[in-house]
Amino acid sequence: MDDRQTQWIDQGHGPDKLLAYGNLMKSAQPHREAEQTPTAHEPVPLVRPVPAADPYPVNGLGSQLAAVVRALNDVVQSPFAMCANSVLATITLAAQGQINVELPIGAGSTRPVSGFFITVGRSGERKSASDEHIGKALKSREAELRQIHDAEMKIWRNEHDAWEAARKAILAGKQDKLAKEADLRALGDEPDKPLAPIIIMEEPTVEGLCSRRKAVNSSAGTR
Repeated sequence: MDDRQTQWIDQGHGPDKLLAYGNLMKSAQPHREAEQTPTAHEPVPLVRPVPAADPYPVNGLGSQLAAVVRALNDVVQSPFAMCANSVLATITLAAQGQINVELPIGAGSTRPVSGFFITVGRSGERKSASDEHIGKALKSREAELRQIHDAEMKIWRNEHDAWEAARKAILAGKQDKLAKEADLRALGDEPDKPLAPIIIMEEPTVEGLCSRRKAVNSSAGTR
């Protein structure tokens, strides 16, 4: 018998009450252990539950853009936030080659209006459909640029072939070095190749993006 049990009896409690109390504590111990130890079927979550998102502030886009977002939502039936992201990304791509934004600080310094947009959605929420529907004008513009590019390439090939033939003739000539250098300067630089008719580069690698950047228009996007 330990000191606590002896003290219990000295306080006037009989051995029968002590035995009953001990049995009660033993029977309650497994329940307390079960409450404190998670079962194999109920793992402890590592993060807290994510609360529901607030409604997208469509009205904050202004009357014109808000109308476009609502129209896209009516047609595609994707969430408002997804529609708004597609609209903002499309107009940013269309405008970034035309304007810069003047900052309110820095003595009128300007910055590009380019932006980065990320859309995370479940399968079936029609993210691709939102981008394709609102991006039809970009595809039409690419088709126009492709026709212009085909015509410009025919002219460029003729100019480039003539320039290359003239350069080879100068280098193969019998005149001295100074005369050749003068003729090459008079010939001029190699004709510039027309820019590729690309507005949207689909899933490029970093290396491909850097190499294609010099060959496309001043305004281009990736996705």
